[in-house]
Amino acid sequence: MRGHLKLALEMKDIKLIYFPTKGRAELARIILAYAGVRYTDTRVKDITTFKDQLPFAQLPVLEYDGQTLGQSVTISRFLAHEFGLSGVSDIERAEADEVVDTIAECMNVGAELRKADDPAEKEKLFKKFTDKISADFHKIEMKLEKNGGQFLVGNNLTWADLAIFAFVDLLKEDQPEITEKFALLSNLLKRIEQTPNIKKWLQTRPN
Repeated sequence: MRGHLKLALEMKDIKLIYFPTKGRAELARIILAYAGVRYTDTRVKDITTFKDQLPFAQLPVLEYDGQTLGQSVTISRFLAHEFGLSGVSDIERAEADEVVDTIAECMNVGAELRKADDPAEKEKLFKKFTDKISADFHKIEMKLEKNGGQFLVGNNLTWADLAIFAFVDLLKEDQPEITEKFALLSNLLKRIEQTPNIKKWLQTRPN
């Protein structure tokens, strides 16, 4: 059964289009990497000439077997469902969505910080960002503990685990010790990092 599923997935025509950075597309890339699925990782520096052809005029965009999807969380949720990473029941899927939505909120605050020009405003937003990360990571740590410490949802890895991994992977470029106070979360991230397909992706992805 797995062999037939893998063959079917490899036959799909999959293209992920985003800028040459991690940003809002890295979770989708990590899901695809973990699933071991071949796809075209298209990176563009400017979308001016084709912006009006994109869903909602922005990136990332996923082209999947002739269909086009926009919105980063929607793309990642779809891929997670396709590759068996969304949870095994309705409640698990909802719990995974809960974690991913929390990470998306953190990223939105981070986006506000990056756009700010005024020094006073940047300082205010930086505190808002760091306070939110600290509070939400604490809640995620507690969620891990409640679930036995192995995974955030159920008894298997889901896109919720990959979402926090992708977010921390982005943060640690500037804050390498961001999870040092959270033992269970740190352990989860290390285990994900050592997963063969993820390890390969981290070693071979474009800078």
